[in-house]
Amino acid sequence: MRAVLFCWFVSILILLHFTAWGDGQKEDGGRTAPPGHNLPLGSHTTPLEVPVVDKFPTPKVFFEEYLRKSRPLVIRAIMNLTTFPAVVKWTDDFFRKELGSEYIDAEPARKENRDLKPEEMTMKTFLQKYTESELYLVGGILDFQAKDKLMDDLYVPRSLHCGGLQFSIESLVMWFSSGGTKSVLHNDDYENFNCVLDGTKELIFIDWKHSEQVTADGYHEDGSYSDVDVDKVDMHKFPRLQEVPVYKAVLHKGDCLYIPYQWYHQVNSPGGRSLAINFWFLSTRWFNNSDCQKKNLEHQTLPSSMFDIGQGQMQAW
Repeated sequence: MRAVLFCWFVSILILLHFTAWGDGQKEDGGRTAPPGHNLPLGSHTTPLEVPVVDKFPTPKVFFEEYLRKSRPLVIRAIMNLTTFPAVVKWTDDFFRKELGSEYIDAEPARKENRDLKPEEMTMKTFLQKYTESELYLVGGILDFQAKDKLMDDLYVPRSLHCGGLQFSIESLVMWFSSGGTKSVLHNDDYENFNCVLDGTKELIFIDWKHSEQVTADGYHEDGSYSDVDVDKVDMHKFPRLQEVPVYKAVLHKGDCLYIPYQWYHQVNSPGGRSLAINFWFLSTRWFNNSDCQKKNLEHQTLPSSMFDIGQGQMQAW
């Protein structure tokens, strides 16, 4: 009887051992891999969807429902010749004519590596090389000598037209490549409207409230970015990323996206010409209702020449 009980006990232990290792994908050596291991960032779970609308919210709705609640938002197919001239006008020929002799800094790799130094060259040289190279232009619009010409084509979203938000816009940034680019997982100290003038962008988001998990391993506080390989996440090296829910948004030409202050995000741009503009604006927790009462909020966008962008107006106001 004891022999039978012993054999039964050993059989149960063996069964439990193989059951514990039987779920999930297998690694070399027979171990079970954690969810999302060696897969692209966000593969460990089913992504949550970002809300989608077809118009920019009014400033009050934007402030109350998205900015204050820290909720991302996609605005679909909002940009065209009348709402955002740059989406039509900013061809390579336009850049060659208006910016050809200006010097720009181009990142030397499509997959972001912050240890690499940018390469200085003229816009004309960049346009000759970028379709066949790894070059990726990231530049502030206000840094161009022809900034006034560029600003004529960049219109400000309705969500920032009043309530004090019109004074919060700090900078406009151009992102330009032949596609195939991948950013690091990072966050920014600004609120952000990202508008796609050409190509497609795929973004993975993590709410800032999960900062403990994101920053637990391999995180650079100076620069606010993670060392995680976004193409092939090592879940043994970054185990706490398994705990976080993620959001995903896909943007096409003419779409804009609101990225809340300090939300972690990672951006992929599939192959093909890719051009986007960021509106970086300061985060605020106060809204002036009376400032909007006499404003016409029917326009989806207004020319940026009507705004004092990058002039530190929020603090003065």
